[in-house]
Amino acid sequence: MSVLYLLAALAQTESGASDVDPTIGSVPFVIDWSRVDRSVVDLSGYLEAPAGRDGFIRAQGEHLVDGRGRRFRIWGVNLVAGLTFPTAEVASRQADELARMGVNAVRLHHLDPDWFRGGLFGDGDSTRQLDAENLDRLDRLVAELKARGIYVNFNLNVFRRYRPQDDVPDATSLGIAKGATYFNRHLIELQKEFAGQLLSHVNPYTGTSYANEPAVITVELLNENSLVEAWLTGRLDGPPEEWGNTWSPLPRRYQQELTDQWNEWIAADIPPEELKRWQRLEQREAAQPVPRTPKSAIASRDVAIVRAEARFLQSVEQAYFAEMKRYLTDELGVQSMLIGDADHNDSIFGYPHIAANSTFDLLDGHGYWKHPSLGETVSADVWPMVNDPRDSTLVQFARTPVVGKPFTISETNHPYPHTHAAEGMPILTAYALLHDWDGFYWFSYRDGVTGTPGETGLTQNGLFGIDQDPNRRALWAACGVLWHEQPLRPAETLVVRRMPTSQLVDAFGPDVWQGRPFFDESFPLLQPLVARTRLEFSDAESDAYPEIAVDNGTVTSETGEIRWSRFDEFEGVVTAAAQQCSLIAGFQPAETAGRLQTALTAPLVSTGRGELQPFAAVMVVSLPSPDGNDAADGARRRQDALLVTAGQTWNTGFRWQPRKIRRDVRRTVAEWGSGPTRLLPVRGTVGLDAAAFGGAVRVTPLDAAGVPLSDAARTITAARDLQGDGKQLRIALGDFPPTCWYHLAPATE
Repeated sequence: MSVLYLLAALAQTESGASDVDPTIGSVPFVIDWSRVDRSVVDLSGYLEAPAGRDGFIRAQGEHLVDGRGRRFRIWGVNLVAGLTFPTAEVASRQADELARMGVNAVRLHHLDPDWFRGGLFGDGDSTRQLDAENLDRLDRLVAELKARGIYVNFNLNVFRRYRPQDDVPDATSLGIAKGATYFNRHLIELQKEFAGQLLSHVNPYTGTSYANEPAVITVELLNENSLVEAWLTGRLDGPPEEWGNTWSPLPRRYQQELTDQWNEWIAADIPPEELKRWQRLEQREAAQPVPRTPKSAIASRDVAIVRAEARFLQSVEQAYFAEMKRYLTDELGVQSMLIGDADHNDSIFGYPHIAANSTFDLLDGHGYWKHPSLGETVSADVWPMVNDPRDSTLVQFARTPVVGKPFTISETNHPYPHTHAAEGMPILTAYALLHDWDGFYWFSYRDGVTGTPGETGLTQNGLFGIDQDPNRRALWAACGVLWHEQPLRPAETLVVRRMPTSQLVDAFGPDVWQGRPFFDESFPLLQPLVARTRLEFSDAESDAYPEIAVDNGTVTSETGEIRWSRFDEFEGVVTAAAQQCSLIAGFQPAETAGRLQTALTAPLVSTGRGELQPFAAVMVVSLPSPDGNDAADGARRRQDALLVTAGQTWNTGFRWQPRKIRRDVRRTVAEWGSGPTRLLPVRGTVGLDAAAFGGAVRVTPLDAAGVPLSDAARTITAARDLQGDGKQLRIALGDFPPTCWYHLAPATE
């Protein structure tokens, strides 16, 4: 099958939504979950069942391999809280749906919350026993996933709040204890106790303990929990809040405990003469303890003391990780890969945390484009990522991969209600292929098969839900094909950034965030758009970084397959094309480099200069054969394809507050609205390579569940393209019912 490419004839732009009501021109587009098993999208052929049939997934060099030594790439999603404890019926349907979407790994996130049936701890006065009913529900879910070839990733400490019988001082103000989990002895023992209870437990539906279960791909110790980050953000000092929330400062008792450990470390590691210098410098008596450095004093305190405290905090992190790693592997006999914590904050100098985590099997990252500010009101920075490649999620993630270690992304998304959400998944998937990374767990899968048609919408509680957003779900399917098939080639060039270990204690200060995300002024921020890049902790000097060519406003990948264009003109667009796939994401220009041209009537959004222009993500990918079997000629594909045209989706009744300044990119939600979900359909004309379909194509629009609307199908025959050579198939999207995806198949005349 020849290359598919988008080639659109000119179309008139229709009026867009208002400044306050973005839903004008939208139509209800509701996923009927009772029909998803009839969808034309079935990527389950990519999965090998049962999960772990050839043994444990393991790290081999910079990549993951299965028990037979074959490359394994994670295409995963997060299941959060309630979805980790479904009923038996829901567990089966949920596993079916995830398999259809090509998901081969699930991150079981928030096993320990207090808001859904008490999580694995139930509703009692203690978190020291596992709730039998919820554990049984988890066991059945794992068994259903395993049977379909889907691995699981256990998160051990995410949102555990301590209860009266846990004997945890100041439990209420401690909240979920971020930071204290590293150094408080009782909290460490409670973490070990929980890990032992869960991982030694034998799943009655599989007959295997989780420590010996090859369907468990990884075990994560912590979630977004860094002691160094807590120091640099002021959470190791300052007044604690009455009710501990996710990012609140530690209670005084725990602050003092850390200070005591700091002074014990000083006595063992700091030479007496140096300690005397500290005492003289700060006019303290010799017997007085040395206080820790609050965030506000990092820049003004003696640099030697600050460096010492940085070493101390790093040593605490490293000691905790080493102890937990020994416990899981040596005492519990866990055979799965281990992750300490994800690199999750590019606004601080997080390299000490990356270094500590590089002792595990693989490195992991979290990152969101313009995460909303949450509270009584929600405000969202809706600046388009295509206009800001230097600060894109791609560039943010590129700071973390380490030489010699696999790299995965276990949380990412463009949170709702971002106006440009459609850009996120295709851009990040394409560039992750260029970097040859090892996997995604998209955040997150919410109501899924339990969603009620016409009622479930995109709410404040579901900012990240893929399953209730028709656009994201369609893009997820197309990107799943892209990820499993790997048509976009990885770059051959590897650019290594070397960081001396001495720098891990040098780069702290009030303005250090200005160097984000690499904290290396000489490193070109556009480098990740061109070639692979990894980090090495080494005292050797880095090689000179290659210059990045920006050709007529375009940065092209080393492979020539991906281009990021027009970002300096505030009309950014990313295009990618290879055998069996094409994509264009961003502002839809009259034409772009190469053979990708479009003039779609997409939802109108601001370019950043105040103008409104069409914005959409359009993808064409060839679909795999339904059974996943190879054809006789070795080609795995048939000629059917999936066309996705994603613009925007909204709740019914969603409203923004009026802008005070026209060009202000921060918007505040006035009304969240409710179901049913509404689609702003993309209009215009999409062109395809006629040779890919033998000169004619049968275009069938799909409903929100992916089921063909066969009575609306049309056959398109080749027409003259813009150069007049007669090889173009022009699909006028306005000729079909409103939708965001279409099934394409060769038409017989």
